[in-house]
Amino acid sequence: MVIPTAIVVVVLAVLQYSWSNQVSEATSIRLADSLQMSMVNWHMDLFRDFSQICLTPGSDPSGEADSDPNQIARAFHEWRAGAAYPDLISNLYIAKLDANEPAGVLRFNASRDRFESGSLPVGLMALREKLLHVSEASITDSDPSKLQPGAPLEREQFSNSFYPGAYVLGWRFDPSVPALLLPEFSKGKLTQWLVVELDNRVLRDRLMPDLAQRYFQGTDGLDFQVAVAGGKPRQVIYASDAGFGNQEVPDADGTMDLFGRPLDKASGSPVRVFHKPSENKGPAVTAGASWFPVLSDSPEDEDWQLLVRHRRGGRWALSPRNCGGAI
Repeated sequence: MVIPTAIVVVVLAVLQYSWSNQVSEATSIRLADSLQMSMVNWHMDLFRDFSQICLTPGSDPSGEADSDPNQIARAFHEWRAGAAYPDLISNLYIAKLDANEPAGVLRFNASRDRFESGSLPVGLMALREKLLHVSEASITDSDPSKLQPGAPLEREQFSNSFYPGAYVLGWRFDPSVPALLLPEFSKGKLTQWLVVELDNRVLRDRLMPDLAQRYFQGTDGLDFQVAVAGGKPRQVIYASDAGFGNQEVPDADGTMDLFGRPLDKASGSPVRVFHKPSENKGPAVTAGASWFPVLSDSPEDEDWQLLVRHRRGGRWALSPRNCGGAI
């Protein structure tokens, strides 16, 4: 009786261990999918706030003439009236692409709701030099999208993107300012840029904290430390906790590229989490395209990244044995 009983006990122990591992693996996958979905939703809401800005100006879709500054001024006045963060835009400029006219800039006067002759502040002169040196070919001939206003975007581009309309009418993003940039064409030639300078304080103190609370909030505050960081030298655009994101976070439970160059299918998803998600790669399976490509000559390390780490200690804390199977 002893030997058969021992065999049964060993078999049951092996089965229990196998079942436990299966349950543990399934729980880890569920947690990875849940975290991935929170990050993707965070991303989509940020895209919504930015894309509302991008859909505001009344650019000439034919590309036959420069956009009317007065029309753009009226459009942004209407945007501010209904925007969730009306102070997100700190300044608007129309920068002429003429190296011989360094003062060829129109600046939006918010108090008078119109563009007036002016100049870029010292802090944006480096951006002006970038714009002057960006070739027209690098904008209109880049693959996968034709970024000239009026040029039809390929339908496949939208269907392959997790975000419908991910490339919003050719807008670019420069993270060093930060600013949203729209190339303007006249008779097929790149003539000027619309520069929408964003307010770092609104991003840091209002918009990103709201998103963190919306998608990473627990019963006793944020379940995760959250940061948006990037650039060279590294800068932290937002951090839920002082010091988090100042350095690389090797034990981050999730990272996500926010802006940058389009990712081809072989590059996979811009979302990376602590554990391999479900077989279809989880909620981010088709999130293979960035929203706004940066200027073609901008280094990749200027791009921003979303970082999240569980308050119980990072990757280890998100294992089922340590977090009780719930985020």
